[in-house]
Order: sequence, then C-alpha cells, then structure tokens
Amino acid sequence: MNRTEIVRDYPLEQYAVTDSDALADGEIVAILASAGTAQRASDATGTYVRGVAKCVRDGKVEITNGIFLFKNDTTNAVVRKTHVGGACYVKDHETVDSSGGTYKVVAGLVVDVTSDGVYVDMRLPALAAANALVKAAANAAAIAAL
Repeated sequence: MNRTEIVRDYPLEQYAVTDSDALADGEIVAILASAGTAQRASDATGTYVRGVAKCVRDGKVEITNGIFLFKNDTTNAVVRKTHVGGACYVKDHETVDSSGGTYKVVAGLVVDVTSDGVYVDMRLPALAAANALVKAAANAAAIAAL
C-alpha cells in the first residue's frame, strides 16, 4: 500500500522482521520489546509503535516517521472535535481507534480526522507525547478510584 507521507523529519531506521510476520510497505510497525524485532502493529502485549514500513526486504524493514493517514475504526471511531491533539490506538496494522484494545498500543497523536481517515503524527516526539498522555490518564483514573 502506498501511504501518503505528510512530513518526515527523521532518518529511516532498520530492524529485523519478527520470524513469520507478513509485514508489508505502508503498514504500521510495532517493535516486539523482548526481541527488538519489527512486526505488523496490533493490540499485542509487549509491543510499541515505531512508525510505518517504508521498505520490507530480506527479513528487514526500514521504518520511517512522519504524519500518515490511516483507516478510522468504525466501532470506536476517532472523532475530530474530541480527539485531535490526543492519542489514538492501534486497531490493526492499518487502522486506528479512539479507545484501544486490551493492551492499548498507542499509534501516535491525532492531527486531523476526515472522511478519508485519521491523520496520525508518528514522529518520535509525538509518539513519546502520546504515550505520556495515556500513562497520565491511567494514573489519574487510578487515583480517582481510591
């Protein structure tokens, strides 16, 4: 899939692809923390998003960062008025949602929502900010529950 890249500020990174993973160009890439290998993003434990696959070849993937357009989940849709500037979550390797699944794997920061989908900032500072927002919200919820 050709994914339109809006902005790219960072050099490509290269990771080995997790054995048996069918990662393809243009898909959201997650890193399996325990192995340090790349795979298709999903709501899976022990993974974090690193960007989008730019080139998959010979068991390796080049990952790029930037602002990308992804499909919007129909069940837990990202809404422009509510979610712009906030975190969105990985539904699958090409879809984001507003609430996250069991493991709440963060896709990045929502830049805009249109009828075409969700523009997500996956630059490194945005990924860090999105993860920090999610952790702060979880901590606030835990404190409120006391």
